[in-house]
Amino acid sequence: MNNLWMNSSSDEEELQCGLNANKRIKKYKLRINFNFENCAEFQERFRMSPLKTEQLLQEIGWRLEHRTNKGGALSPKQQLCVALHWFGSGAQYHIIGDMHGINKSTVCRAVANVVRVINRHLFNKIVSWPANIGEVLEIFYEVANFPQVCGVIDGSLIPIDAPTVNEEAFVDRKAYPLKQWLMTPLHHDPNNEAERRYNRRLKATRQVIERSIGILKEKFPCLNHLRVNPVYACNVVKCCASLCNYARLGEAEDGNSYS
Repeated sequence: MNNLWMNSSSDEEELQCGLNANKRIKKYKLRINFNFENCAEFQERFRMSPLKTEQLLQEIGWRLEHRTNKGGALSPKQQLCVALHWFGSGAQYHIIGDMHGINKSTVCRAVANVVRVINRHLFNKIVSWPANIGEVLEIFYEVANFPQVCGVIDGSLIPIDAPTVNEEAFVDRKAYPLKQWLMTPLHHDPNNEAERRYNRRLKATRQVIERSIGILKEKFPCLNHLRVNPVYACNVVKCCASLCNYARLGEAEDGNSYS
C-alpha cells in the first residue's frame, strides 16, 4: 500500500513537472528609446519638445492608464511617445515596435488609444473657430488687401488603403463651387486689370491654408500615406491637427518653434 501511494505521488510530481515545462512563460522585451537627454533628438523623433510632451501628458495621461496591473503594459508616457513617433515618422507599426522594443500589435493599440483620447477630449478645445472674428479679418486683410475674409479653404490628398465599400467616393475630386460666402478664382483668362487683381489677391490669401497644410504634413509625415481604413484615417487627421496646434500653443512665450 505504501509503495502504491509513493508511486502515485511520484507520477503526480512527474506530471506536474511536465505541465510546468510546457507552460509558456511570457517574456517582455526591454523598452528602449523613450528618453533622450538632448532636446533636439527628442523633438526629432516625437515631433514635440519635452516640455510640451510633459504638458500634454499631464492633461491626458490619466486617461491612457491601463485598467489592469499586468506586467509589461505600456505607461501613459510610453503610449504617447509611441503614438507621436508613429505620427512623426510615417513608418509601419513593426518598425516603430522594433525601435522601442515592443510588438507591432502594442504599437497599434497605443496609437489607437492616443487618437481616441485626444479626439474625444482635446480636439474641440484646440481646433475651434476663433472667438475674435474682427482680429481675424484684419490679419487676413494684411496678407493681400482682400477684404472681409474670415477663413480660407483648401484640401490635400492623403493616400489610404483602398476601401472595400464605396471606393469611388474616395477618389480625389478637389473642386469648390462659387457661393456668397465662398470666393473662388476666375479660371478664364482675366480680361481686365480688376479681374487680374482679384485673382492675384485671392491666390496670395489662399497661400495661408496651403502653408498650414504643408506645416501639418511636414510635422506628421504619417499623413503622406495612411495605411488604414477611411474612418480611422479621418480620426488620425483630426488627432494630428490637434497635436500640431497644441505644439504651437505658447511658443511666443517660451521662445521656441515647433512647426
